[in-house]
Amino acid sequence: MRYIFHHLHHTREREKYLNFTSPYIDVPIVIATLSRELFVENISQILDKKIGVTRGYSIGFFLKQKYPNIKIVEVESGNDGLRRVEKGEIFCYIDNLASITYEIRKNFGGRVHISGRLESRIPYRVATRSDEPILNEIFEKAVLSIDAITKEQILSKWTKVENVTKVDYSSMKELIAVTLLIIIGMLYRQYILRREHNKLQIVYNENLILRQRIELAFTGSKISVLDWNLIDNSCYLSPSWKEMLGFTNEELPNTLSTWKQRIYKSDKKDAISLLRQTKLEKKKYFESIHRLKHKDGHLVWILGRGLILYDQNDQAIRIIGTDTDITEEKELQLKYSHQAQIIEQINDSVISTDLDGIITSWNSGSEVLLGYKADKAIGQHITMIYLEEDFESLGKNIEILMQKGEHHSTVRLVKESKDMVYVSLSFSLLRDENSKPIGMVGYFTDIT
Repeated sequence: MRYIFHHLHHTREREKYLNFTSPYIDVPIVIATLSRELFVENISQILDKKIGVTRGYSIGFFLKQKYPNIKIVEVESGNDGLRRVEKGEIFCYIDNLASITYEIRKNFGGRVHISGRLESRIPYRVATRSDEPILNEIFEKAVLSIDAITKEQILSKWTKVENVTKVDYSSMKELIAVTLLIIIGMLYRQYILRREHNKLQIVYNENLILRQRIELAFTGSKISVLDWNLIDNSCYLSPSWKEMLGFTNEELPNTLSTWKQRIYKSDKKDAISLLRQTKLEKKKYFESIHRLKHKDGHLVWILGRGLILYDQNDQAIRIIGTDTDITEEKELQLKYSHQAQIIEQINDSVISTDLDGIITSWNSGSEVLLGYKADKAIGQHITMIYLEEDFESLGKNIEILMQKGEHHSTVRLVKESKDMVYVSLSFSLLRDENSKPIGMVGYFTDIT
């Protein structure tokens, strides 16, 4: 598909699909007749004769507008028009000087000649496709750079008239093409580079907008974004990622080295090993828990989730991921883990349930006291260790516990062996971070 038309006449119809530059040269319109015909001084002398013009050319439209009574005969081409002149089917053929000169020199030398010219001239322009506005801008600048003297010198070389019946038949079309070829050679590469630059700019802007949207979506949360281009090794660390570690956006550069410097030494090897293994196995997703060093020195627990993108050859080209600050959750988990270890070492029985009485924990002291293993007890209702006749008393103890938050009593329990055991019970409510009750814990001491 053509992008450029280097010599085209401007019409309203063509404006629908082409952009035009300013005119770069005005070309004479000439009349070609048989060689025996005399010079035509004015077209009004031949309006009663058949005049040929090429079908669809703007010259025909121009002549019909200016001379409504003209007898136009449409021909298929310049060659067709001059052959009809030669055969006597039409008196003359009208076209621009370059086109007629070319045909006469090539096919009709001595039989057809240029016998006159019109007062009007055709302003030739460079036309480009309407969907390529940048290309039009480039050629407009090129056309405007041609000064009037240069235009006149070019035109005088192409259309030198020796007398009223003889014209210098230099091929204007070829010379126009040569002249514009110099301009095209200098500017077309610039156009291609500019177009590719614009495409890259569009992709860059789309990525920037996407990053901004992701950042906006995560605003107020503990989630931040990382983007690593494996082709050029460039890296993007979102402002929220740096803020999570106590830095401003300007304090830390967007480089992979920044990430490597902030990850805790003991976690770096495992994190990098996981990433390499994921790429080696051609997997898309990975997840890692590691620690990053905060600006003030403390460690931030991170849950990292990532997506690896591969090209058509299954080569990893990009890694996009999120880092979530899970420090509070991790510290709470460690706290509960430590508490669980302490409880496990206690000789007394420690049993916890949810608010419905379902057993959720059962330490080794409970196994010794009551005989049930933890895997048999957890998930069962607390009434499994009570006599049925004591269910009402258990319910009352729970009511007091819910009112006061703690309660002490002496109860009897049933072992797995069905033996009875008397214990001193200390009941307490378990609460979440908002002090809302979420369960119960009991400490049982054998007083049999």
